[in-house]
Amino acid sequence: MEKTLQDLTRQLLALSKSAAEDKVLPQEMQLIQEKAFRVQEEMMELLTEQEATTSDIREVQNIFQIREDVWDIMNNLAIREAEVKAKFGIKGESPKAEHTCCHHHHHDGKCCCSHHHEEKKCGKKEKKTCHKK
Repeated sequence: MEKTLQDLTRQLLALSKSAAEDKVLPQEMQLIQEKAFRVQEEMMELLTEQEATTSDIREVQNIFQIREDVWDIMNNLAIREAEVKAKFGIKGESPKAEHTCCHHHHHDGKCCCSHHHEEKKCGKKEKKTCHKK
């Protein structure tokens, strides 16, 4: 189990190093984050298992320290992801969410609001919620 934890720690550190590169793209950052979350989950499962089977206080303290280190790395990755998104002008909105001029979501390329749109400007004043959410 110790070797597995060391391997997972190396993977997490390598992901962190990849994320720190200047030329990392948002798509790459997303892949790094996904992989890091999988590694974190696996590590936490192993640490919980190890914690449940030990009564040595030093080992419990070591487990807690490893958890804190993992959380620090994950926090740094989240900060880096925000920096990369800001660099490329990506806001917190999901890239899948497209909006009409009335700020309603499109579904299958069509506006889900009930009024008709003019090509240039929408004159809608009342607010309707999307029935397809």
